[in-house]
Amino acid sequence: MMKNTFLVLIALGLFGCNKSNHYVIKGYVQDKDSGVVALGQLGESMFDPPEYHLSNGEFYFEGKIDHPEDFMLFYQESESSRPIRFSIFIEPSAKVNVILYPDSISKSVIKGSKIAIEFWEANEVIAKKYLSELNNLKIDYQNAIDKENIEQQNIILNKGDSLSNEIRNWKLGYIKNNPSSFISAYYLFSDHLHSNEDTIKKYYEILDASLSESKYTKEIKSFLSVLPGNPFQDFELYDANKKLYKLSAIAKDKVILLDFWASWCQPCRVQNVKLGSLYDNYRSKGFEIVGVSIDRDTAAVINTIAKDKMTWINLIDRSDETAVSKMYRHFDVPFSVLIDNNGIIIDRGVIEIERLESVIDSLLIN
Repeated sequence: MMKNTFLVLIALGLFGCNKSNHYVIKGYVQDKDSGVVALGQLGESMFDPPEYHLSNGEFYFEGKIDHPEDFMLFYQESESSRPIRFSIFIEPSAKVNVILYPDSISKSVIKGSKIAIEFWEANEVIAKKYLSELNNLKIDYQNAIDKENIEQQNIILNKGDSLSNEIRNWKLGYIKNNPSSFISAYYLFSDHLHSNEDTIKKYYEILDASLSESKYTKEIKSFLSVLPGNPFQDFELYDANKKLYKLSAIAKDKVILLDFWASWCQPCRVQNVKLGSLYDNYRSKGFEIVGVSIDRDTAAVINTIAKDKMTWINLIDRSDETAVSKMYRHFDVPFSVLIDNNGIIIDRGVIEIERLESVIDSLLIN
């Protein structure tokens, strides 16, 4: 089995670059002869990613990309073993060589892509400054759980939040200093669901116009487009009886609550009862609820609608990249979007029923 990194890189071949958008990733998993390497990519299915079964420890992927982006390599030695994850950022036309060290992922080696090396070096800074401390906190937190020490758990959680904020601020600093880097677009995207919305707006505007076609920049733009103050994003979905509905047709001159839910979500089921009372009080005054179930089991949807007496419109979301939950940039349930009778988003998130009722009342009066 090959041991020497330099010899392995020679064996894999060092490629020159061309001007096409065709990339190649050739790799070797150190000290492993068998197993599977999968290639994850934003916008593609994580349930059925491309896979390569190792041959003499080697793997190979190729494809096309229009702009630099982050890929995720997952190595799994057997079905029962835990996958080892390795992030790699590459540009179109890159011919990349990777050596994965599954027992010490930080020792892994990348050749053949300038942006891959830059990304690796940036993440190494984060790892050295913060991640070892964060991992120690995880160990301390588990110990506190084992000892049922609630006070210590809260202290550790607060430290973890503080450390996560430091990492986030480091990335924001990177964006400020590198506004033309695709890595900056990626860093902003990776935190956009966990950061203050005003901060995302501010740093989105910092990004250079040359990044406008990056999938990460587009994702952030889509997120900003469904924040309060913007018109709602229209869509069409079927209900459980295969009847097609269009939101704009339902929403004409009405106040709409777009409610994302699932049959297996207990907080959703509790909220359904409260929404029933709200709907009965306001439906005749120009208020409508449009439920969007993220269930994959139509029978479960039908059963829940009957049990919870959900008399309003309920639709079933798609499961691909065109999903409405993805359009509205949220993947947890329950989650709601309140739209006024002019089609403007007023509020979004987990909205308390009492506050919701007050806002609906004021909107219907006006």
